[in-house]
Amino acid sequence: MSATNMRIEPAQEHDLPRLAHIFTTAFSHIPWLRLVGYTPDSAGHALFTTNTLRAWALHSQKFSTPMTLKCVYKNPESGEEVIVGMANWIFHEREMAEREFAEWSYIFSAEWVADATQRAQARAFVRGMLDRQVKWMGGRAFGELHFLCVDPVWERRGAGSALVRWGVQRCRELGVPGWADATEVARRVYEREGFVCVEGVAVMVWWPEGWGEGERGMALPGWEGRGGDGE
Repeated sequence: MSATNMRIEPAQEHDLPRLAHIFTTAFSHIPWLRLVGYTPDSAGHALFTTNTLRAWALHSQKFSTPMTLKCVYKNPESGEEVIVGMANWIFHEREMAEREFAEWSYIFSAEWVADATQRAQARAFVRGMLDRQVKWMGGRAFGELHFLCVDPVWERRGAGSALVRWGVQRCRELGVPGWADATEVARRVYEREGFVCVEGVAVMVWWPEGWGEGERGMALPGWEGRGGDGE
């Protein structure tokens, strides 16, 4: 299989059942999915679909670039197509005030979780990641990679790299850095596309070509976190 037979394009509503399957399968080991109800079954897939549509609607009010991308593989012999991966890329094309960059995004807010204790646990699970993002990016214009996942059957065939590369190219066009919080496995994919580790093994940034050392530091090194649960 060649990566040339893959293409990246915005996901559509009719793609959501397939995306839900990929998402809940690829991330089934992460406790956050259980806390927010994204179980690898029909109920979890339905909830993922409903929340993704809501997130898209909110996203379109602020951003011009679609949020969710799909990687489609086309069999060169049969012409059959299948979605093999997905990613959420969000591009902040202008600088932001604190009330904007410290706000809980819908996708991580877990506001659909009825039990207050479970909702707080879900937010606590991702709060550290989101606070690291603020510390490094602050009010800068930047691109953030929320999720990247590939159907396990299609791993190590170029889909992940293609999804990262698409976002890096968009960051390059905008002249802004890209941010990702990576797993150990995904880190190697990001590094191949120009990301570098800036804190530990997880926090990764793609810096625009030409940016000097003075531009590549933390935007808000004194950031103490958003605190609370965003209620």
